[in-house]
Amino acid sequence: MVRISYFVFISFLLFANSLLAHTSAYTDEKLSINLMGDIVNITYRTIPAQNIPSVGTLVFLCGGPGVPCTDWTPPNVPKNFDYVTFDYVGIGANSQIQKPELMTIENQGHVAAEIIRQLSGRKVLIYCQSYGTTVATVAAAELSQQGTNILSGIVLEGIVGKDLHDYNQVKYGPFEAKTGLGNISARKSVLGIPVSIY
Repeated sequence: MVRISYFVFISFLLFANSLLAHTSAYTDEKLSINLMGDIVNITYRTIPAQNIPSVGTLVFLCGGPGVPCTDWTPPNVPKNFDYVTFDYVGIGANSQIQKPELMTIENQGHVAAEIIRQLSGRKVLIYCQSYGTTVATVAAAELSQQGTNILSGIVLEGIVGKDLHDYNQVKYGPFEAKTGLGNISARKSVLGIPVSIY
């Protein structure tokens, strides 16, 4: 029994140390953004690469939308990338914004695009999960339409709307109509950057 408890304790310490390695040296940045005529202050988190020099920036958009992205780091973040994430409008560090009309997918994507613009001059890769896949697609489309070509690629994991046309129509009808990005093949062709799907 003592041997098992010792093993569990050591495992916990190693796990906790790995979490701290990614979260101990972060900086919370502030950005003022115009969302539908309202100027809102957005907080986003940056964590420098563990290996220097950094080869680029990984922007992480978590699932949700009710989960603060800054509460955790996905496993296996490459040590030679800077890491950036933010809590969605109305959540966590950005919970002071409570107008429902500001918490749309389009606005979440606009916020992500504005944060990515702050990273100008860096190679940027978006890694996103579930709800974040749609937010990332909106951000990438906005950046592409404005000629801002700083994205080197997107990794979409657990795609919301993949081959679920009926779900897209009910849940993301305005998004689909506005962007024409209602299915994965459309997302790939319009964005013009490498898109990996998992």
